[in-house]
Amino acid sequence: MKFLLWHNNVLRDYTSWSLFISDNQYYVRRIRWKQHTPYRLETPETYGAENILSKEVAISIIGKFSSFQLDDFKHKAKAPLINIDGSESGILIDAHKIHWMNEPPQELVEIASWHKNTKTQFEALFS
Repeated sequence: MKFLLWHNNVLRDYTSWSLFISDNQYYVRRIRWKQHTPYRLETPETYGAENILSKEVAISIIGKFSSFQLDDFKHKAKAPLINIDGSESGILIDAHKIHWMNEPPQELVEIASWHKNTKTQFEALFS
């Protein structure tokens, strides 16, 4: 897996997107959790789908992400508190986890913009 993005709007579905490579082809895997659908703990309602992402788009997305100095973000970003009304977004890559509640703090605006643009490109694969 190259990286994982997620967005959790507490009033809607929890969604994650992962970019990975298999047999020299890039894929995006989207998982949705219908977190507000009544369920028993043993059987949450989740949906998964995969789609191919063109090599050119994947390389562009990865290239932009590679331009960020992750250690800078890691040290600047404070762990969010419990979120009972709003949204949480984040990125997981290697040992780096960067996340924010609602609107990102100033020091994360650039990477949050990349997150939003990448999420939009990934979602377009499934519409």
